[in-house]
Amino acid sequence: MLNLMKLGRLLLIILLLGINISSQQWPEGKPTVKISISPAEPTAKDMITITVNAQDNSGTGLKRIIILVNDREVNVCLMSPCVFFGGPYPEGPLKYGAKVFDHTDWASGPWTGYRTVYVKRPSRSVGLPKRIISLLPLAENVNTRWANGYVDLPFPGEEDDFGGFACYRYDALLEDNKVYSKVILTHPESRDEHGLVVGIFKIENLPEKATFKTTIGFLKEANQTIGAEFKVFVNNDPSLYTAERCYYDGRLDDLALYLGRYSGQDVEIVLQVHVLNTSTQDLAVWVDPRIEW
Repeated sequence: MLNLMKLGRLLLIILLLGINISSQQWPEGKPTVKISISPAEPTAKDMITITVNAQDNSGTGLKRIIILVNDREVNVCLMSPCVFFGGPYPEGPLKYGAKVFDHTDWASGPWTGYRTVYVKRPSRSVGLPKRIISLLPLAENVNTRWANGYVDLPFPGEEDDFGGFACYRYDALLEDNKVYSKVILTHPESRDEHGLVVGIFKIENLPEKATFKTTIGFLKEANQTIGAEFKVFVNNDPSLYTAERCYYDGRLDDLALYLGRYSGQDVEIVLQVHVLNTSTQDLAVWVDPRIEW
């Protein structure tokens, strides 16, 4: 009886003070997320594409999307859709998923979801051996152009050139603590967020079904870098490119770009490194850049 009297008094106070408890706006819920993988049934020879589409339901806006493969973060995006292109992966189960954050401080954490696909053994049908055009020796070719976005750069350049440089580095110790016999070392122009270094490789009569592939990262000594964006595109065509923002995290990343639309054409493959804020110690490396078909 006493508790009912206290409750009645509380309701009376609320009415007298004009407090409108029904007008408080609470977030509706966590984001709606759809995760897809292509091809749907990958083999151990396939490159895969993971796409995360997210819709905000809280009214606060999306904050961050993280794609994970085998519990490792492989891409971070600030908007939807978020796409990761990688592989091939070995035969067996492949776990992939995402974490999606909005600007609400959910006590239970971000939206999180995972799926598993089984990577199959490739077909045993015998085909032609894989053919490769290595861009590594072409870096010093007279037909290859290096620039910082404004002026041409020599190859090999001097590593203390504030205008940016590109050169070979032999027996290079990279951030993954492995030594690579020969890589292309690039450093953007030492300036603000507009700093660039660009390599333009001329390829004649591009083969059918060609794909550009490379591995990217930083020298071990570049532990003060705040990261850089690696980007690859063709013929200044903005509609087709691949890009990755890389950070000094103890691992290298893979880039791949399918070039089928340019089959039979003379093309220019553009390798670009762009600073994220400042180019301090952006000692960015390209490991085994190549075209396969």
